[in-house]
Amino acid sequence: MNPDEIRQLAQKERLRQKDKKHKKRKDDFPKVQGFQPVSADSWSVFSKIYPGKLNVLVWLFGILTLGTTLLFLYWENKELWMLQGGLGLVALVGLRLILYYILKILEFGKYRKWRRNLPFTVNGWDILGKKEKYPSYTQWDLKVSLTVKLKSNPSDEVKELIRDALFIFISKANKDFYEPASVQAGFVGDVRKKWDFTDSFEVTGSANASVLGEIYLCISKLLRSIHLSYPVIESVSLHYSNEIYTVDLPDSD
Repeated sequence: MNPDEIRQLAQKERLRQKDKKHKKRKDDFPKVQGFQPVSADSWSVFSKIYPGKLNVLVWLFGILTLGTTLLFLYWENKELWMLQGGLGLVALVGLRLILYYILKILEFGKYRKWRRNLPFTVNGWDILGKKEKYPSYTQWDLKVSLTVKLKSNPSDEVKELIRDALFIFISKANKDFYEPASVQAGFVGDVRKKWDFTDSFEVTGSANASVLGEIYLCISKLLRSIHLSYPVIESVSLHYSNEIYTVDLPDSD
């Protein structure tokens, strides 16, 4: 190796070591601690408020348990019908779960751009990605309001149609209220408020993830459908109290 080659090699090594001082390995960067906000249109939010229903009690604790019981009995009794019945029930549960997740993924494709595709604006939905423990099934905002603002003074028929849509939402949302755990209910009672009208085009009540799913359906399907026929809706606004309360599920026994 001649002197010029030695100089070039030394210069390359100096540059390499200089660059190394300015480059941090991935592990050298400080790790992000705590909750990080996400988009309200993300899978993280959607997977919690997804309005698709899966009756876990029936499918997993009922049909699946029956299927596995039949399979267990088959090993004891060697009855062919037990094997066939058990495998059939287990397969049925598997197909139901696959269908559930396929529909959930397809709906997420719509959800990602649902507000952009609406013919009116929705205010207040973005806050859902900024809360650490909300939305959640057992975390309830004790006072959430949904207000429909109209562009003009529509006919009484259209007004009544909008109120009908809100009434349908109220009925469905109130079905998502479950009985709190007996100990919790005994000490503090149920602090949640059922949904009801507080003005002509405003409804108020407590909301968890399931109720927020019903709000999503009310806006994206019912109110959107009305507006496409009668373009009178200017905006839909959501307001939260930020008073989050944990309502424990009822005792399993």
